Amino acid sequence: MKVILSHDVDHITFAEHVAKDLYIPKWLAKNAYYGLAGKISPALARRRMTAVVTSRLHHVTELMETDRRFGIPSTFFVGMANGLSMSYGLAAAAKMVRLIQDGGFAVGVHGVAYTDEVAIRAEFDRFRAVSRRDAVFGIRNHYLRMRAETPALQARAGYAFDSSEYGLRDPYVVGQMVEFPVCLMDTYLLSICRNDTEDVKRRTLAVLEQGLKLGLSYFTIIFHDCYYSGLFPEHQAWYDWLVRYLRDNYEITDFASAVVALKAGHCGA
Repeated sequence: MKVILSHDVDHITFAEHVAKDLYIPKWLAKNAYYGLAGKISPALARRRMTAVVTSRLHHVTELMETDRRFGIPSTFFVGMANGLSMSYGLAAAAKMVRLIQDGGFAVGVHGVAYTDEVAIRAEFDRFRAVSRRDAVFGIRNHYLRMRAETPALQARAGYAFDSSEYGLRDPYVVGQMVEFPVCLMDTYLLSICRNDTEDVKRRTLAVLEQGLKLGLSYFTIIFHDCYYSGLFPEHQAWYDWLVRYLRDNYEITDFASAVVALKAGHCGA
Protein backbone atom coordinates (compact mmCIF):
# COMPACT_ATOMS: atom_id res chain seq x y z
CA MET A 1 0.00 0.00 0.00
CA LYS A 2 1.40 3.34 -1.11
CA VAL A 3 0.53 6.54 0.74
CA ILE A 4 -0.28 9.93 -0.81
CA LEU A 5 -0.21 13.03 1.40
CA SER A 6 -2.04 16.19 0.44
CA HIS A 7 -2.96 19.59 1.85
CA ASP A 8 -5.99 21.81 1.29
CA VAL A 9 -5.33 25.58 1.37
CA ASP A 10 -8.64 26.87 2.71
CA HIS A 11 -7.35 30.24 3.95
CA ILE A 12 -4.39 32.53 3.33
CA THR A 13 -4.95 35.56 5.60
CA PHE A 14 -7.51 36.77 8.10
CA ALA A 15 -7.87 39.97 6.07
CA GLU A 16 -9.44 38.14 3.12
CA HIS A 17 -12.49 37.39 5.29
CA VAL A 18 -13.26 41.00 6.24
CA ALA A 19 -16.66 42.02 4.84
CA LYS A 20 -16.83 38.78 2.82
CA ASP A 21 -17.99 36.15 5.30
CA LEU A 22 -18.45 35.44 9.02
CA TYR A 23 -15.18 33.58 9.54
CA ILE A 24 -13.59 36.17 11.87
CA PRO A 25 -16.55 36.70 14.24
CA LYS A 26 -17.05 32.94 14.42
CA TRP A 27 -13.32 32.43 15.11
CA LEU A 28 -13.38 34.99 17.93
CA ALA A 29 -16.60 33.70 19.48
CA LYS A 30 -15.73 30.02 19.47
CA ASN A 31 -12.20 30.50 20.80
CA ALA A 32 -13.44 32.82 23.54
CA TYR A 33 -15.95 30.11 24.50
CA TYR A 34 -13.32 27.35 24.38
CA GLY A 35 -11.07 29.33 26.71
CA LEU A 36 -13.85 30.16 29.17
CA ALA A 37 -15.19 26.59 29.15
CA GLY A 38 -11.75 25.08 29.75
CA LYS A 39 -11.74 23.30 26.39
CA ILE A 40 -8.39 24.97 25.63
CA SER A 41 -6.07 26.87 27.92
CA PRO A 42 -6.77 30.59 28.47
CA ALA A 43 -3.32 31.36 27.04
CA LEU A 44 -4.04 29.46 23.83
CA ALA A 45 -7.46 31.11 23.55
CA ARG A 46 -5.80 34.54 23.80
CA ARG A 47 -3.18 33.61 21.19
CA ARG A 48 -5.83 32.44 18.77
CA MET A 49 -7.93 35.55 19.23
CA THR A 50 -5.05 38.01 18.89
CA ALA A 51 -3.88 36.14 15.77
CA VAL A 52 -6.69 37.93 13.91
CA VAL A 53 -4.58 41.10 13.83
CA THR A 54 -1.06 39.69 14.07
CA SER A 55 -0.86 36.50 11.98
CA ARG A 56 -1.57 35.00 8.59
CA LEU A 57 -3.81 31.98 8.44
CA HIS A 58 -1.82 29.79 6.06
CA HIS A 59 1.28 27.81 7.04
CA VAL A 60 2.17 26.48 3.63
CA THR A 61 5.82 27.52 3.88
CA GLU A 62 6.34 25.70 7.18
CA LEU A 63 4.54 22.62 5.90
CA MET A 64 6.64 22.52 2.74
CA GLU A 65 9.79 22.71 4.87
CA THR A 66 8.63 19.71 6.94
CA ASP A 67 7.55 17.68 3.93
CA ARG A 68 10.83 18.43 2.17
CA ARG A 69 12.81 17.39 5.26
CA PHE A 70 11.04 14.03 5.40
CA GLY A 71 11.01 13.45 1.64
CA ILE A 72 7.23 13.78 1.32
CA PRO A 73 6.13 14.61 -2.28
CA SER A 74 2.86 16.17 -1.14
CA THR A 75 0.26 17.98 -3.23
CA PHE A 76 -1.39 21.28 -2.22
CA PHE A 77 -4.89 22.19 -3.43
CA VAL A 78 -5.53 25.93 -3.93
CA GLY A 79 -8.91 27.56 -4.56
CA MET A 80 -9.79 29.19 -7.88
CA ALA A 81 -13.22 30.38 -6.72
CA ASN A 82 -14.89 31.50 -3.49
CA GLY A 83 -17.38 29.62 -1.32
CA LEU A 84 -17.94 28.19 2.16
CA SER A 85 -15.50 30.68 3.77
CA MET A 86 -12.77 30.11 1.20
CA SER A 87 -12.55 33.79 0.38
CA TYR A 88 -9.13 34.68 -1.02
CA GLY A 89 -8.99 36.21 -4.49
CA LEU A 90 -7.42 34.96 -7.70
CA ALA A 91 -4.33 37.16 -7.32
CA ALA A 92 -3.61 35.69 -3.89
CA ALA A 93 -4.31 32.19 -5.21
CA ALA A 94 -1.93 32.69 -8.14
CA LYS A 95 0.81 33.89 -5.79
CA MET A 96 0.24 30.81 -3.60
CA VAL A 97 0.39 28.47 -6.60
CA ARG A 98 3.73 29.98 -7.66
CA LEU A 99 5.07 29.75 -4.10
CA ILE A 100 4.26 26.06 -3.91
CA GLN A 101 5.52 25.21 -7.39
CA ASP A 102 8.73 27.17 -6.80
CA GLY A 103 9.12 25.15 -3.60
CA GLY A 104 9.15 21.96 -5.65
CA PHE A 105 5.66 20.68 -4.78
CA ALA A 106 2.65 19.78 -6.89
CA VAL A 107 -0.49 21.92 -6.87
CA GLY A 108 -4.09 21.23 -7.80
CA VAL A 109 -7.46 22.98 -7.65
CA HIS A 110 -9.45 23.19 -4.42
CA GLY A 111 -12.78 23.20 -6.19
CA VAL A 112 -15.96 25.05 -5.30
CA ALA A 113 -18.22 24.10 -8.22
CA TYR A 114 -19.28 20.46 -8.30
CA THR A 115 -22.56 20.34 -10.24
CA ASP A 116 -22.21 23.21 -12.73
CA GLU A 117 -20.10 22.04 -15.68
CA VAL A 118 -19.37 25.58 -16.90
CA ALA A 119 -18.17 26.67 -13.45
CA ILE A 120 -16.06 23.51 -13.06
CA ARG A 121 -14.37 24.23 -16.38
CA ALA A 122 -13.85 27.89 -15.40
CA GLU A 123 -11.89 26.84 -12.29
CA PHE A 124 -9.82 24.46 -14.43
CA ASP A 125 -9.02 27.23 -16.91
CA ARG A 126 -8.10 29.73 -14.18
CA PHE A 127 -5.68 27.27 -12.63
CA ARG A 128 -4.09 26.42 -15.96
CA ALA A 129 -3.60 30.14 -16.63
CA VAL A 130 -1.72 30.78 -13.35
CA SER A 131 0.22 27.52 -13.08
CA ARG A 132 2.87 25.73 -15.08
CA ARG A 133 1.04 24.38 -18.07
CA ASP A 134 3.15 21.25 -18.35
CA ALA A 135 2.23 20.06 -14.86
CA VAL A 136 -0.26 17.22 -14.40
CA PHE A 137 -2.94 18.49 -12.04
CA GLY A 138 -6.15 17.41 -10.45
CA ILE A 139 -8.84 18.66 -8.10
CA ARG A 140 -10.24 18.17 -4.64
CA ASN A 141 -13.55 19.80 -3.85
CA HIS A 142 -13.86 22.08 -0.85
CA TYR A 143 -15.55 20.19 2.01
CA LEU A 144 -15.34 17.09 -0.21
CA ARG A 145 -18.60 18.08 -1.88
CA MET A 146 -19.63 15.86 -4.76
CA ARG A 147 -22.61 14.18 -6.38
CA ALA A 148 -22.82 11.12 -8.57
CA GLU A 149 -22.26 13.19 -11.71
CA THR A 150 -19.33 15.24 -10.34
CA PRO A 151 -16.41 12.97 -11.41
CA ALA A 152 -17.67 12.81 -14.98
CA LEU A 153 -17.98 16.60 -15.13
CA GLN A 154 -14.46 16.99 -13.77
CA ALA A 155 -13.11 14.45 -16.25
CA ARG A 156 -14.68 16.34 -19.15
CA ALA A 157 -13.10 19.57 -17.88
CA GLY A 158 -9.69 17.95 -18.29
CA TYR A 159 -8.56 17.06 -14.77
CA ALA A 160 -6.07 14.19 -14.49
CA PHE A 161 -7.46 13.15 -11.13
CA ASP A 162 -9.94 13.99 -8.39
CA SER A 163 -9.70 13.26 -4.67
CA SER A 164 -13.07 14.28 -3.22
CA GLU A 165 -14.74 10.97 -2.38
CA TYR A 166 -14.26 9.84 1.23
CA GLY A 167 -13.80 6.21 2.17
CA LEU A 168 -11.49 3.21 2.25
CA ARG A 169 -11.63 2.36 -1.42
CA ASP A 170 -9.09 1.84 -4.19
CA PRO A 171 -8.66 4.47 -6.90
CA TYR A 172 -10.78 4.00 -10.01
CA VAL A 173 -10.94 5.50 -13.48
CA VAL A 174 -13.69 7.88 -14.66
CA GLY A 175 -13.23 8.65 -18.35
CA GLN A 176 -9.63 9.86 -18.63
CA MET A 177 -9.52 10.84 -14.94
CA VAL A 178 -8.55 8.81 -11.86
CA GLU A 179 -10.59 9.16 -8.65
CA PHE A 180 -8.50 8.81 -5.46
CA PRO A 181 -10.79 8.37 -2.45
CA VAL A 182 -9.66 10.16 0.71
CA CYS A 183 -8.89 7.52 3.34
CA LEU A 184 -7.92 9.73 6.31
CA MET A 185 -8.44 13.43 7.11
CA ASP A 186 -7.21 15.51 10.03
CA THR A 187 -10.56 17.16 10.73
CA TYR A 188 -12.20 13.75 11.25
CA LEU A 189 -9.54 12.78 13.79
CA LEU A 190 -8.70 15.92 15.74
CA SER A 191 -10.87 18.48 17.45
CA ILE A 192 -9.83 22.14 17.54
CA CYS A 193 -10.24 21.83 21.32
CA ARG A 194 -8.24 19.42 23.49
CA ASN A 195 -7.35 15.99 22.08
CA ASP A 196 -6.14 12.73 23.57
CA THR A 197 -3.03 12.54 21.38
CA GLU A 198 -2.35 8.87 22.10
CA ASP A 199 -5.92 7.98 21.17
CA VAL A 200 -5.59 9.99 17.94
CA LYS A 201 -2.44 8.04 17.09
CA ARG A 202 -4.16 4.73 17.83
CA ARG A 203 -7.08 5.63 15.58
CA THR A 204 -4.69 6.72 12.84
CA LEU A 205 -2.83 3.41 12.98
CA ALA A 206 -6.12 1.50 13.03
CA VAL A 207 -7.28 3.12 9.77
CA LEU A 208 -3.92 2.45 8.10
CA GLU A 209 -4.13 -1.18 9.25
CA GLN A 210 -7.66 -1.43 7.89
CA GLY A 211 -6.41 -0.16 4.53
CA LEU A 212 -3.77 -2.87 4.50
CA LYS A 213 -6.31 -5.56 5.35
CA LEU A 214 -8.54 -4.39 2.53
CA GLY A 215 -5.59 -4.65 0.15
CA LEU A 216 -5.72 -1.01 -0.95
CA SER A 217 -3.11 -0.04 -3.50
CA TYR A 218 -3.17 3.65 -2.48
CA PHE A 219 -4.10 5.38 0.77
CA THR A 220 -4.74 9.14 0.53
CA ILE A 221 -4.39 11.50 3.51
CA ILE A 222 -5.44 15.15 3.95
CA PHE A 223 -3.81 17.56 6.37
CA HIS A 224 -4.87 21.22 6.26
CA ASP A 225 -1.93 23.61 6.28
CA CYS A 226 -3.71 26.12 8.56
CA TYR A 227 -3.34 23.63 11.43
CA TYR A 228 0.45 23.41 11.09
CA SER A 229 0.83 26.16 13.66
CA GLY A 230 1.46 26.86 17.33
CA LEU A 231 -2.22 27.85 17.44
CA PHE A 232 -2.99 24.14 16.96
CA PRO A 233 -0.10 22.42 18.74
CA GLU A 234 -1.77 18.99 18.87
CA HIS A 235 -2.46 19.03 15.13
CA GLN A 236 1.12 20.04 14.41
CA ALA A 237 2.54 17.38 16.72
CA TRP A 238 0.28 14.73 15.18
CA TYR A 239 1.44 15.59 11.67
CA ASP A 240 5.11 15.54 12.70
CA TRP A 241 4.55 12.09 14.23
CA LEU A 242 2.61 10.92 11.17
CA VAL A 243 5.23 11.80 8.56
CA ARG A 244 7.95 10.11 10.59
CA TYR A 245 5.83 6.99 10.94
CA LEU A 246 4.90 6.92 7.26
CA ARG A 247 8.47 7.51 6.13
CA ASP A 248 9.65 4.55 8.20
CA ASN A 249 6.83 2.14 7.33
CA TYR A 250 5.36 2.92 3.91
CA GLU A 251 6.27 3.89 0.39
CA ILE A 252 5.12 7.46 -0.14
CA THR A 253 4.19 8.63 -3.61
CA ASP A 254 2.26 11.45 -5.30
CA PHE A 255 -0.88 11.73 -7.40
CA ALA A 256 0.89 12.28 -10.73
CA SER A 257 3.03 9.15 -10.34
CA ALA A 258 0.01 7.14 -9.21
CA VAL A 259 -2.02 8.29 -12.23
CA VAL A 260 0.70 7.06 -14.57
CA ALA A 261 0.99 3.72 -12.74
CA LEU A 262 -2.75 3.14 -12.60
CA LYS A 263 -3.32 3.93 -16.25
CA ALA A 264 -0.47 1.61 -17.15
CA GLY A 265 -2.16 -1.12 -15.11
CA HIS A 266 0.57 -1.29 -12.46
CA CYS A 267 -1.48 -0.53 -9.34
CA GLY A 268 -0.21 -3.26 -7.01
CA ALA A 269 0.49 -2.50 -3.37
